[in-house]
Amino acid sequence: RPLSVAERGAGFLPSPLRRGAGGEVLSPEDVHLLSIPYDHFEGEIPFEQRAIVDPELFRSFADRVMPNAKSWGFNPILPEVWAEMRRQFERTPIMGEIISATRRSWERRWGCRNLEIPLSRLCATNAFQRFACHLLSDLPRFHAIYNECVAEYRARHGIRSRNHPVPDLHRGGNVLEAPFWNFRDEASKRQRLMVAPGELPLGPNLRSRALTTTMFLRLFLSDGFIHGIGGAKYDEVTDALIQRWLGLEPPGFIVLTATLHLPLPHFPTTPEELHAAERKVRDVKWNPQRYLSQASRQMPEARRLLAEKERLMTSEPAQNLERKTWFRDLSRSTEQLRPYVADELANAELELEHRQREATANEALVRRDFAWCMFPEDVLKRFCQRLL
Repeated sequence: RPLSVAERGAGFLPSPLRRGAGGEVLSPEDVHLLSIPYDHFEGEIPFEQRAIVDPELFRSFADRVMPNAKSWGFNPILPEVWAEMRRQFERTPIMGEIISATRRSWERRWGCRNLEIPLSRLCATNAFQRFACHLLSDLPRFHAIYNECVAEYRARHGIRSRNHPVPDLHRGGNVLEAPFWNFRDEASKRQRLMVAPGELPLGPNLRSRALTTTMFLRLFLSDGFIHGIGGAKYDEVTDALIQRWLGLEPPGFIVLTATLHLPLPHFPTTPEELHAAERKVRDVKWNPQRYLSQASRQMPEARRLLAEKERLMTSEPAQNLERKTWFRDLSRSTEQLRPYVADELANAELELEHRQREATANEALVRRDFAWCMFPEDVLKRFCQRLL
């Protein structure tokens, strides 16, 4: 997918006056998100099969990105990373292999040497085929338990979506959906695996899906399994599956999460300050009596309106019909008091507008989804090596 780039982000300094690399004054409106493609999208194709469609667009990606990062204040590792991506492209046109091989080359450079294999190779092992055979042989029972566990998870967490944390397994008469994908090279697209009674569709095109992948890895492959927060949440369903289907106590797993932002200074507005500015505008608008100046309080008409609103606020009726009249009178007194705080309201709205602009700019500057190749090497290396 395209990589997001925060244009001119590092030109901002942590002070009310922010100057760009050329000395110009920058405002929140100078922050932009750009989507810069490294290839054309041609439908959902597994990364194990997806070849690069536009070689020239792929090769020129770093050259098209870097001019937008010239005022960031640091040097992203993108040019070096993309040089390796181009070298890998000479070896293979497959996107997944190019990206993985490039990432592994940088990890080895920093002292991390993991063993990685494509999911297709894992699913082709005798161990996985036996696991899949056992599941498919017991599919009616597994199918019922799977959907029960997913439904209980949704009820427990108040989830209404039928696609979260995972979709139900479908049924079409006697044909049941199994928790695997069926990959066909000629279709270049994954398909649901539907199984009729008596069928055992094992073979090289079988791939596991989310819950079956982690179930197999946790039970049969790993001594310790590491999840992010999202995976840890949906694996509550896997725990229930393991217990009910296999009658086993599910092995534990580690939850590890971390966020590293691009080292771009951002505007001083915090979420709390934005919320406070929003509350201030609302309060001045609907409770003008709290913001009347001493001079306004001395005006006869203002004193009368203030007394009228205080009386109404302390005499709310219980009956619905009376409450309608009471609310109409209360709203009218509020509207009549509002001109006396017009300057206060205008200042509060200006402050809110300022906070909203800075908050919008900050959302771009501190996004969590910038690609790792947009970081400077010293920051990313120091962060990742803490895990070794």
